[in-house]
Amino acid sequence: MPTDRGFTLLEVMVAFIILALAAATLYQGGAGGVAASAASVKYLEALSLARSHLAEIGRGAAIAEQEQTFTEGDGFTYRIRIRPAGRRHLTLSDNDRADNVQAATAILFDIEVTESWKTGLGTRAIKLATRRFNVRTAEGG
Repeated sequence: MPTDRGFTLLEVMVAFIILALAAATLYQGGAGGVAASAASVKYLEALSLARSHLAEIGRGAAIAEQEQTFTEGDGFTYRIRIRPAGRRHLTLSDNDRADNVQAATAILFDIEVTESWKTGLGTRAIKLATRRFNVRTAEGG
């Protein structure tokens, strides 16, 4: 009476294929997690840079219509786009008037800052938009 000892070659091959598929699935899941983590770091960095550029607009200088693109470190490029959205003449009371200022105009600007960077899948971008007023005065004589 023959006794079976061990596995047949077919059983070993099936077990090896199952093990290989499981290992490939685990590897793919781990690699996907690492890629997602790297992408989220880039998005957070781009968001921080875009907020910084947006905060600079109107500090120390009057807001003016413009569209410019700049390159900065770590492969990021940002574009600033400022367009007037509306304009309104202001009537100043005696209390509001400074020396020689007779009239003022409030201008509402649409402001967009787009931060972009290249990845293996193409170009990614994040856009922040806001509106800001700028008041311009007319001096009288």
